[in-house]
Amino acid sequence: MNFIRRYNYAVMVIVNVACVCAPSVAQNLDGVAKDETHWKTLPYMRETSGVGDLKHPELELASDCRRLFNEFESRSNLGVQRVETAAVLMSALDKLATEYPDVRAGVQARFWKADVFRICNERTKAVAELKIIAEKYAEYPEGLDARVRCAEQYLATGSADEATKLLEPVRDAGQGMTTGPLVELRYEMLRRLAEAYFRMGNRPSFEGTMATIKQEYPKKADEISKWQARYLESKNEDVWAQHELERLASPEKVQQAIDKSFTPDQATRSPGQAARISGEVHSTGVAASGTQRSDGSCVAAIPENGVRQSGRISTKVWWGVAVGILVGGAYGALRVVKRLKTRKCKTQDDLTRAGKVF
Repeated sequence: MNFIRRYNYAVMVIVNVACVCAPSVAQNLDGVAKDETHWKTLPYMRETSGVGDLKHPELELASDCRRLFNEFESRSNLGVQRVETAAVLMSALDKLATEYPDVRAGVQARFWKADVFRICNERTKAVAELKIIAEKYAEYPEGLDARVRCAEQYLATGSADEATKLLEPVRDAGQGMTTGPLVELRYEMLRRLAEAYFRMGNRPSFEGTMATIKQEYPKKADEISKWQARYLESKNEDVWAQHELERLASPEKVQQAIDKSFTPDQATRSPGQAARISGEVHSTGVAASGTQRSDGSCVAAIPENGVRQSGRISTKVWWGVAVGILVGGAYGALRVVKRLKTRKCKTQDDLTRAGKVF
């Protein structure tokens, strides 16, 4: 059994080395589209770096990264604690992506890094990370997934032309397939491409892409028809869904509407309140909590205990301290006056008794 196990492991290592050393058939991000046969023969990313009963440290590290990411994304984690969590998370993600680049967990680490940048409104860094995934793993479904996510970031910032350049080369990805991860990824890719065409004013390409979606995904015909009707109608809040309004708004409105940062009350916070809130931003672009400024930086929220994240004490606390000092001083003064009066009375009584004796 040990011989068979070692033989299988050796074969797997040889195959992986051959795949890495072989000339890559992946095109550049701006290259031409691959033919249909290529997309049907895409390999799948390995789940682990070993075989058999061996320990898989990458899975343990990925589990820790998932826990840290959920803790970072949680709304209950605010302030300096969130910055510390982000620092540990980014360090773990860098280690996982660097040491295990050919395992699914290593690729997922890069997706998590892009999500962290997106949550902190660092769209440039998020797009850069997604482009690395799209180019490095172009022969895997993860490469197409990265293109779709990157296109979402471009559409959110009003760069529909960049989204079109990114998705048009992979328009045939997953065409004719009925099973596998590329089926759903193709649907999402075509929807983003149709949205990009619509925002660029290219109605023929928009309608052609929508017709392709209806033909290839008949089970979603009703959903697609309603979605297309809302696009073709005027941008009315009674007709459009809220998330569609956010995606199709101008870049200025998108900056305020998309990625509502960390606290649920950001949407109702006034600009004056947001301007008075001070925050702490990590060197990686991860903010403590709260809302976002117009320049893209993150701003911390004011906790309920009345103390700001920067350490400044609120006015209510200072008033409480002042009132306490005044009340305490008045009480002490009354005690002193009362004691002096009592002592004076005792002295007069002693003098009276002494006069009677003599």
